[in-house]
Amino acid sequence: MRQLSQVTANGQPLPAGTWRVAAGGSEFDQFPRKGGSSTEAERYVLSGTGEAGETTLDLTAFTSAAPFLLWPGCELVIRNLTMKVAAAQEDQADGVTAGLLTRLFRSAEPVSQGPAPRVRLQWSSVELSDCSDLAALPHALCDPETWSPDAAAPGVTISRGTVRYSNTALKLPHSDPAQGPEVALESVSVGCPDSGPRSQRSCSMGWVDGAGALAAVGSALLAAAGAHAAHSAEGGGGSTGGGEVVLLAVAANVSLAAGSWASLAVPRGVTLRLQGVPTQWGRAVEIDFGGLPGALSLAPSASSRLALSDLLLRGLAYPPAISRQEHLLGAFLHAAGQPW
Repeated sequence: MRQLSQVTANGQPLPAGTWRVAAGGSEFDQFPRKGGSSTEAERYVLSGTGEAGETTLDLTAFTSAAPFLLWPGCELVIRNLTMKVAAAQEDQADGVTAGLLTRLFRSAEPVSQGPAPRVRLQWSSVELSDCSDLAALPHALCDPETWSPDAAAPGVTISRGTVRYSNTALKLPHSDPAQGPEVALESVSVGCPDSGPRSQRSCSMGWVDGAGALAAVGSALLAAAGAHAAHSAEGGGGSTGGGEVVLLAVAANVSLAAGSWASLAVPRGVTLRLQGVPTQWGRAVEIDFGGLPGALSLAPSASSRLALSDLLLRGLAYPPAISRQEHLLGAFLHAAGQPW
């Protein structure tokens, strides 16, 4: 591990390897530095060599303040880097993702004048030094009791303990909301060392905006969750009901059509939660099952569960054969193909 004592030239990639930055002894404490005037925009590019993962920036020495100090009007671009971040000193009250990023970036205070600083984080990964921090991320983003559209954003996927941001933009908390740094995340992952402990009860999350996305994202996350649940059961961990949670945020109306829709299967030990994301006018999004029985299917076990929230359901099916009184009522959601 090599010590990085000063900021590299703007745009010049860091050589491959691990570089440790000492808190209080590096220009990163004042980075990017203020220009000639408080309104002068300054752009700085910090990049690694080659693919993401070849160059690592160890920032774990910064335990009380974020390493990157952003002045009004500046733009910081970070790409092709793995950044190791210290554990949180206290609970973050400003949202999970924003709370994590405030360990990397902070704004100069008090704010003078000029536009809000901007950050672009591209093709990079953030590695938390404490895996318990990572356990809190999926919990906050997937917990059905506390989840809300504000807790995450489109382009966020959680799978196997890693949070991935494909194309997400957010604003970090600031005493002056207008001056909060704008952060754009493109192909960014947040995880912890593979050797770290993982929660027995894990969660996956994805956003869907149509039948195609529901099939593709849902089947991939459910298959991974089912494999993990089966592995946990074989390892003696048991198979408690809904030990694995897959939450799909439904952000637009979904219509299922016969001939183009294959049943979405919920494996043993998995809970599938379809969470509607209300429109900007407050209207509930719809799922039209198109009269298809078994559009969703539960494993023949009490350990497989389905939960629906904030959705308007249309086109509910009746079973093809009537053998009990529950079959006479569409509200029993026969579209889920539940085992009786």
